[in-house]
Amino acid sequence: MKHNRKKILPIIALAISTIGVGSAIFFVKISEVNATSTLMLRMFIAGGIAYALGSSRISNEFIEPQKSTKEILILLILSGIASTIDLLSNHWAVSFTSMANTAVLMNLSPFFVAFLSYIFFKERLNAHQAFSLIICITGASILVFSKNEGIDFSSNSLIGDLLALNSALFYAIYFLLIRKLRGHISTRKIIVWHSFTCGLLLLPISLTSNSPIFPSTFNGWVTIALLAFISQLLGHGLMTYALKYVDVVLASISTLAKPIVAIMLGYLFFDEKLLPLQWLGVSIVLSGIGWYRRSSSSK
Repeated sequence: MKHNRKKILPIIALAISTIGVGSAIFFVKISEVNATSTLMLRMFIAGGIAYALGSSRISNEFIEPQKSTKEILILLILSGIASTIDLLSNHWAVSFTSMANTAVLMNLSPFFVAFLSYIFFKERLNAHQAFSLIICITGASILVFSKNEGIDFSSNSLIGDLLALNSALFYAIYFLLIRKLRGHISTRKIIVWHSFTCGLLLLPISLTSNSPIFPSTFNGWVTIALLAFISQLLGHGLMTYALKYVDVVLASISTLAKPIVAIMLGYLFFDEKLLPLQWLGVSIVLSGIGWYRRSSSSK
């Protein structure tokens, strides 16, 4: 029974983390402040909560003998920088394009994970995996350029789509760094370092902006607090926890459900409907990534 519980808990954590991460762009959409300030406040609040909730047992869990403190700190800083670029691109993408587009294009991160894994870890792709990545790119192209049943290279929507792709790239970098860290440091310490690193990097950008930094209403603060708790602590926190116990391929599969979360929220609250050609793009992207993951499992 205890063994089964150890196997089931990380799967449950992945499911909850998917909902948390997928709901982030909804909260950004309704935030009273701009994307940069929203992300900065999200990180400081999440980092403060994670630090306050820490126990002595968790605090003492830091590194294993085979990794030096210097190596761990470098990985923590790099993961914080990668996550800052990822989340900043993500937060601004939703300001220019729909929630559905943002989420689906961000789900191309498995493509970047595969590419970076080959570059740095020499993990080769088989023919089925390579072909599935081509399918993913095709589906993403259909989704990006099918707005209003036509191609518009000058629209703000295109800018948002490119920001979403950039977010996918840096999420993949962050994902690989966290996978490396989880063998040597606790989930709580990763969240604390990651959150405060992102917040400090974004603070000068927010201060130089002409837009307000803080929400002006109670509801505005509630939105930021929910974003910090649901998307950061539950979303990224539970994903970080699961990466120590779940195969990295299985962890990547969980990201496929994020567009479903975003599409449902966009439909319910913003009346965002996808054109038939866009639905085709969504289906192709998800099918391609799903095929890639099945090929990885078989391998």
